[in-house]
Amino acid sequence: MKSLIVSAMLVALSTPGAGAAADPAPTAQTQQADAHAPRILLVAFSGPEDAMRLTAPFHHAVLLEESHAARDVAIVVYGRAVAAVVASVKGVPPQARQDLDKALKAGVKVYACAYSLEMAGFGSAPLIPGVEKVPAGAIQVARLVGQGYVPLQY
Repeated sequence: MKSLIVSAMLVALSTPGAGAAADPAPTAQTQQADAHAPRILLVAFSGPEDAMRLTAPFHHAVLLEESHAARDVAIVVYGRAVAAVVASVKGVPPQARQDLDKALKAGVKVYACAYSLEMAGFGSAPLIPGVEKVPAGAIQVARLVGQGYVPLQY
């Protein structure tokens, strides 16, 4: 049920103009409500061959941070999506890199699976600054879910 609610929330946030005029500036009351907002974990798996799915978790992280709809936002990147966090990889959609940069600047924690990096041939390649390498994406997902994050996979 939580995943369904969060998915609906993300669709609404992604709609151009949604909430643009209706969202007042944060007040002490709305900031207090943020303490009850969910913790969201966006799991990026799709690679550069699917630009929309690769870009979506980074874009949604920015929307969630800007709207204060989530208390905490984290992204775990594994599978073919690791290409997006390797600084030297060409062919990553520019919007994915721009949104990744915005997410990192907004304080979103981004974790990259070392196993996926190794399997893709990027084991020793430098990551985009701010991205943290973890031994296994699945273990990081399990840890974050154990801390109360609601996972959404792309």
